[in-house]
Amino acid sequence: MDYNNWEIVSILEAEYLERKEEFRKNHRRAQSLNEDVMKRFYGIISNHNRPVLLRKATFDRLINKYGNKGFFIISAYRSNLSKQQNGEKTKELISELRKSNFSYLPIYSQIDYDENGVDYIPSFIVFNHKRGCKDDYWERLEELAMHLCGKYEQPHVLLKECELPPICIDKNGNKVNQEHISTILENGSRDTDEISFDECYVNPMPCQITERLCRVGEIMVWE
Repeated sequence: MDYNNWEIVSILEAEYLERKEEFRKNHRRAQSLNEDVMKRFYGIISNHNRPVLLRKATFDRLINKYGNKGFFIISAYRSNLSKQQNGEKTKELISELRKSNFSYLPIYSQIDYDENGVDYIPSFIVFNHKRGCKDDYWERLEELAMHLCGKYEQPHVLLKECELPPICIDKNGNKVNQEHISTILENGSRDTDEISFDECYVNPMPCQITERLCRVGEIMVWE
């Protein structure tokens, strides 16, 4: 069946609205300080929804859409730091990602933590996808990956270059710990070194336009 341009636009818009509504239905209000990630990591006090479980099909769609030119995965979390210290480091990392102009997807693993219940450990998939630009910036992305790896004292970051298998590199760009390589593109497993994303969570959708503007560079999963 042939479609004209208007029909194609209408179909794409309908699919967009369907994805957005499906994502909205899965929102639940945070029941603890741990779950209130928008306040903890972004300083947003108008959105008290907890992270939303990401369906594998949606995860794969986002990787295929934004990751075709490569990406890396980074976290500021360190097991030897306090909860408060990890929170501050994560805020710093978010600020750096915003300034980098690369698009990124915050993802969380859920763990049992303390008297406040489960906790959410944030990581970020940073794509070779500069906002408002179609050019390839792989070298700059790789430099950013090594810079953040060193600054946040990570043993390594996972790096995926276009049409090449993923590798783990340290702050100097050396390959390390190959046994931890993610099979993210092969079978949907979302393991990245110490943090497992077998159940992967993402930020809730913005509650206000001003919040969306504050979350510059962040990929919205329904888009």
